[in-house]
Amino acid sequence: MDPRAEVPPRVSLIGLAPSDPVLVDVFERIRARGAGPLNMHRALAHAPRVFRAWVGMAHALREQTTTPRHARELVILRVLHVVGGDYELAQHRSMALGCGLTAAQVEAVTHWRDADVFDGRQRVLLAYVDELVSANSVDDATFAALGEYFDEQEIVELTLTGAFYVAAATVTRALNIQVEPDAGRTEYESG
Repeated sequence: MDPRAEVPPRVSLIGLAPSDPVLVDVFERIRARGAGPLNMHRALAHAPRVFRAWVGMAHALREQTTTPRHARELVILRVLHVVGGDYELAQHRSMALGCGLTAAQVEAVTHWRDADVFDGRQRVLLAYVDELVSANSVDDATFAALGEYFDEQEIVELTLTGAFYVAAATVTRALNIQVEPDAGRTEYESG
């Protein structure tokens, strides 16, 4: 059980039919993608223009990248395990499965160094993520190894994806946003 579930959310959730034109537009775009608005969206909607930019970044990371979705989802899962992003993990487990990661890989992300379900490319990516979110900087050798598998555009996309989900986990923890009862069953379309 999520220990945060015993603590109420720290901000209210904006209604599903807001009158603010910025929120109307953002909520319509979210619905067009096949989900939500989720509790996170409804909490962040208290700051409509910043929320619009936040959703824009999330959509860009999903829809305007060249890096394969399964690599981005692997980054997301590892980041969330390292930084404690329970809210996002509830959403992204099914997304990871839907884009090609196996159930064994999704389960093994927590202990990837001891697991035999990741190939060399995935192992280098997981090592990069660990240093990205846990260390003061990424080691030159780790970065060089990453460059063996990913080009510069992909490296930037993967780095921005990791950083974005560190922020997302921080926000949902700070605001104590509760996981939806149907989390993971109303996922966005894959991008």
